[in-house]
Amino acid sequence: MIRSVFAALVLTLMAFGCRAAESCPPSSRQEAWDAACFAGSGAQRHVKPQHLRQLGFGKSGYALIMVDEPPELVAVDWRGVVVVPGIYHDGEGDYPQPRGHLARFRDGARCGYFDVRTFQVRVPASYDQCLAFGEQTAQACKDCQVYCTESECQNSMLVGGRGVEIDQRGRIARQFRPPPLAQACAGGQQGTLESRGGRRFWLRCPPAPPPSLQMENVHGR
Repeated sequence: MIRSVFAALVLTLMAFGCRAAESCPPSSRQEAWDAACFAGSGAQRHVKPQHLRQLGFGKSGYALIMVDEPPELVAVDWRGVVVVPGIYHDGEGDYPQPRGHLARFRDGARCGYFDVRTFQVRVPASYDQCLAFGEQTAQACKDCQVYCTESECQNSMLVGGRGVEIDQRGRIARQFRPPPLAQACAGGQQGTLESRGGRRFWLRCPPAPPPSLQMENVHGR
């Protein structure tokens, strides 16, 4: 009786071990990991010691892991420490092919930029919203929102708060004030917000007014 109970316990533990291993597959297979494969939080988050052997490192010296729930792409160093969390990878200009070499990442509620060549953070996650780099600069802001400028959400704009333009060296090139929502459309007009799923909203603007009327709006005539 005792032997049969012990055998059943061993089989249960083996099955559990297999499930645990399957939830943290070799990173080279590019399959999602369970969040339970990690310990700690924030800057202290790391791969649990028993899963370190599952890491495979590219030429950069870092392993990329897609976490299942909530969905998140992270970069991990040889110690298993998450060095870049929340890597943006779905949009144009994001990892792995940003314009230049800086790409966006998010750490909790804040965002910043990291160097895709070295996986070093160049702009700490201190902004509420970050846009992908254009040819030379990227825009980010605090106390603000970001809205799509067309229905497919391929392009976005910052609204409200305090904005900055960041150059390819991670330095602030210019500070500016994004327009308030009531004046975000061409000619200082107010648009309407339409949900595009998740937390995305399209700022649907009315047709742009004639140039003469735009000048009147600007000068308050």
